Amino acid sequence: MNIEIPQEILNSKNLELFKKFINNNRQNLEGELTFYFNGIADKTFDLCENNKYKTSIEIDDSYPRRNECSYEGVRQCTQYKIYQGMNTLEKLFCAYAGLGCIGQQAASCTSRNCFGDVAPNEK
Repeated sequence: MNIEIPQEILNSKNLELFKKFINNNRQNLEGELTFYFNGIADKTFDLCENNKYKTSIEIDDSYPRRNECSYEGVRQCTQYKIYQGMNTLEKLFCAYAGLGCIGQQAASCTSRNCFGDVAPNEK
């Protein structure tokens, strides 16, 4: 990004404050967003292309077990929901929220994969 996020926003861990700052400065977003798991870079996304949010992402179907009720199934489902199911701003907000976002997605995948609890838009 070519904007500096104020330290008080970063230190606050307040997602609403972060969202407001990003929304107010989104015309200045550029660069890449990298997700790390256990300290290892997992996936990197370009935020903008020609000063416009990337609206299409190449669909990566390397999550063949994402519908299984298993540790690996829930892990793949969680990554799929974040990497393939979120737009640019949602990815930024998720990265800021950290484990809270990952936990919420993992809980959703567990509920879906293991208990058949499917969202109305997924039927």
